[in-house]
Amino acid sequence: MAEVSAMGGLSTTVAKSYGLAGNIVDCGVRDVAEMRNRDYPVWSRGVTPITGKFRFEALEINGPIVCAGVQVSPGDLVVADDTGVVFVPQKFIGEVVRRAIDASAKEEHLIKALEKGSSLGEIKKILSPEKW
Repeated sequence: MAEVSAMGGLSTTVAKSYGLAGNIVDCGVRDVAEMRNRDYPVWSRGVTPITGKFRFEALEINGPIVCAGVQVSPGDLVVADDTGVVFVPQKFIGEVVRRAIDASAKEEHLIKALEKGSSLGEIKKILSPEKW
């Protein structure tokens, strides 16, 4: 069965005009060049030429949903970049942010050590290879 699109150039224009920062959709999208030209970030399962026109309706606004098999609730943290999308349940946000800051600091220390030519032994003291 072909994947149907839920977002394309026109819906991107509408979303941006309403002040949305971006979209995460659990299906394919169309008109990727238009989205990029409008400087509007969209994360999706892929790209498809098939329209979703008249096939989709909003079922939930500011309520719990499931995206890619993951339960997402209002107040959860959503982080997205070129690598992918992560949903963090609200009750874990503080711990996840703390761990991310710690990991980033270790990685920065490791990068500086690599750039200055530190030995493998020195580098292993900063972050063991199984964590790379």
